[in-house]
Amino acid sequence: MPDLAAFSAASLWAFLQIFARVTSLFVTAPVFGSQEIPAQSKIGLAGLLSLVLLPIVRRTLMPGVPPALGPMVAALLGEALVGLLMGLIVSLLFFAVRLGGDLIDYQMGFSQAATFNPQFNESVSPIANFQYRYALVIYLLANGHWLLLAALERSFVALPIARMALGGHSLGAFTDLTFQMMVAGLQIAAPGAAVLLITDVAFAFLNRAVPQMQVFWVGMPVKVVVGLVMVLAALPLLTAVVAHLVAGAPDDLAVLLRGMHR
Repeated sequence: MPDLAAFSAASLWAFLQIFARVTSLFVTAPVFGSQEIPAQSKIGLAGLLSLVLLPIVRRTLMPGVPPALGPMVAALLGEALVGLLMGLIVSLLFFAVRLGGDLIDYQMGFSQAATFNPQFNESVSPIANFQYRYALVIYLLANGHWLLLAALERSFVALPIARMALGGHSLGAFTDLTFQMMVAGLQIAAPGAAVLLITDVAFAFLNRAVPQMQVFWVGMPVKVVVGLVMVLAALPLLTAVVAHLVAGAPDDLAVLLRGMHR
């Protein structure tokens, strides 16, 4: 009986740590973190996944139950931080898409025509919102949500519970991944932004050549048409960039987890 009680306590403690990592992942991860999904559904799915993952954790070295409340809270917060960072790394993909859309919206004059986006919990300009929705479809078609769940399973092997440590390696890995996503956002925006910049320069010369012409009133509709055409023309590029980032997400998460292992 004492052995059974000890085993049950160790299993319950392992389940709580798994649950902390999974639940926090659902806070920041694309799709799972959407506010359109009820919180009760997220908690239920997190609990179910935690039960499924418990045998995997049992095969690794399970730490004993801490003797005091302080170490228990610290361990749970550490696992929650792991899940938050994993979800945030994947969410950076959509922040990159939004960055590219925001740059184009600003040049087209659409930055004030914002609508609410539940994923970001704030208003998003039209082109950024369209590109986000399009990227979300590509993410789902590329099985990004399944790749994330598979990466979550492997995370308990790459970074077992109670083995997390923040340091220079983890910070460097996160910084590198953030920089890569910023570059991806600029790549997405580059074609449309370049053409719109050329359009602005052309109208500036036209304004100098024909001062009596109302360049502002003529230029705005032209910029809108040019911008929309470039957004549609750049969809294959957006598809390729998002598909590449989704395919590389498991490797990015593996790099982050290795940097957090102590």
